[in-house]
Amino acid sequence: MKITIYSLLLLILFSSCSSNYKTFKPKREIKPEIPIKILNKKGIVAHSKKYKSQYPRLLPYLLYNENNVFNNFKGDFMNVKNNEVSNINLMVEYVREYFNYKNSLIVLIAKSDNSIGSLKRIPISVKSSKYGDFSKTYLRDDEIDRSQQRILFTRQIHINNDFDILDKIYGDVITVTIGEQKYNFLNPEFEIK
Repeated sequence: MKITIYSLLLLILFSSCSSNYKTFKPKREIKPEIPIKILNKKGIVAHSKKYKSQYPRLLPYLLYNENNVFNNFKGDFMNVKNNEVSNINLMVEYVREYFNYKNSLIVLIAKSDNSIGSLKRIPISVKSSKYGDFSKTYLRDDEIDRSQQRILFTRQIHINNDFDILDKIYGDVITVTIGEQKYNFLNPEFEIK
């Protein structure tokens, strides 16, 4: 009898505690990944067929491969053709945390192994269709960042919980301009019509 009363009291305690715990559900439902074949037919490049696998911690934007600029993947980067330096590596995504940056859209630009010239002499800008201009920020001073001339652009987004980001990026396009060349990146929740 003592065990039953004790078990009943524990059950009541746990149920009252769990009713106070807030669970967050996305306002917008996460859509399944669009198959790579369909994306490619529409001129869109995704890093992998499971490009939404790290939601909501990481949301990679997809390259609209206008004028066939995409070359290949270099680790986390997309390597693209560029008129100024031959080719360049780009990483465009939302991250919950990237070094000191939290809940931010980031664009990391780096020279590839066979880039020519210097990124420091080329005008570069990054703009979100929903959030405006990105800020150029500083990276740690290490050998990789110096040799690849890495440049980081960030734009922090205010969110109340992890799943707010789905609404925040919906409809967003990030445009990276390097010299005279523009690269458009689509949010991963875009719809093909």
